Amino acid sequence: MPIVEAAYRFAALHPEVLTKMPCFCGCEHRSHRHNDDCFVSARDERGRVTAWEPHGIACGICLDVAREAMQGFEQGMPLSAIRAGIEAKHRPRFPTMTPTPPIGK
Repeated sequence: MPIVEAAYRFAALHPEVLTKMPCFCGCEHRSHRHNDDCFVSARDERGRVTAWEPHGIACGICLDVAREAMQGFEQGMPLSAIRAGIEAKHRPRFPTMTPTPPIGK
């Protein structure tokens, strides 16, 4: 699906965005720290992807968070505003989220 390909491509190119976005699917039990972990499991010292995380392929919540982050980034929104929108949408519906530190910390 195009959204899956776009999410993985965005994760590869923009870890500075997805590492700031929490995920709400319960993947913190898989040791995920943020939405980037839903798509990438390893990077080299230069930040290039060396191993993909298959979890994001079939998880609608992971894909939704990545899509919203992509759209906000493409619109030039600050990361704090992107994250606030994602949290406002998902936090009321899901009981847990990844332990993603607040932006600026």
